[in-house]
Amino acid sequence: MDRGDEVLLAFRTWFGLHTLRWEYTLGHAYLEDEETAVQVPWKRLMAGRDFTIEMPYRGIDPEEKGTWEFRFVPESSLK
Repeated sequence: MDRGDEVLLAFRTWFGLHTLRWEYTLGHAYLEDEETAVQVPWKRLMAGRDFTIEMPYRGIDPEEKGTWEFRFVPESSLK
C-alpha cells in the first residue's frame, strides 16, 4: 500500500475549564488551547529513530512568534 511521502499529524492542547496562568516581572500570561498540524516524512517515522522537526509559529500579535519543535521518539527508546 502506498502511503505517500509524508503524513499529516495534528497536535492539540486542551485544558478544559482550567486556565494555566503564570506570573513574571512584567505581568502575567495565560497558556491557551493550541492546535497545529505538521507534515512528517513517512520514511523517517518508519525508520524508528529519534528525530526533530521545527516549524515557525506566529500568533495574533507581532510579538507572538517563535518556533514549534516536535520531537519524535520511538517507544522502544522510552523504556
